[in-house]
Amino acid sequence: HRIHDAAASVSGVAYVGQDLDAAQLGGNITWTPPLDMTRVLAYDVYLASSSLGLQRSQIGGDVPAGANLLALPPETPAEGHSHFVVYTKSSLVEQTTPVGLRFSDEIAQASGVGLVDEDLDGGELGGEVRWLPPADDSE
Repeated sequence: HRIHDAAASVSGVAYVGQDLDAAQLGGNITWTPPLDMTRVLAYDVYLASSSLGLQRSQIGGDVPAGANLLALPPETPAEGHSHFVVYTKSSLVEQTTPVGLRFSDEIAQASGVGLVDEDLDGGELGGEVRWLPPADDSE
């Protein structure tokens, strides 16, 4: 009898964060599929504390093969995680060693918020609200 040990890992894991709140994530996680997709049925994507998948927490359910994107819902708590890890999954088992990406949690906050109240009625506000935009608003 012959035993064939197939290996199939994703590559090029990327994340474009759209949630600008501190300690919250949201946006698209993408990856390049393995060259040999013969036995790959799905992908499992997790938040983890390392690129090895330690202290992992699955994001959603299985992502079917052919769909190389997971939309991470806005306001997903980072909860101390620092990586996204992607595993391939066959009909037998999930891959042992994932491919990981360390993410950075981008935040953007306005500062110097102020209002000069020009409304003379009690309990009512009126006037121009002013603020300073975030230092980096490129996201």
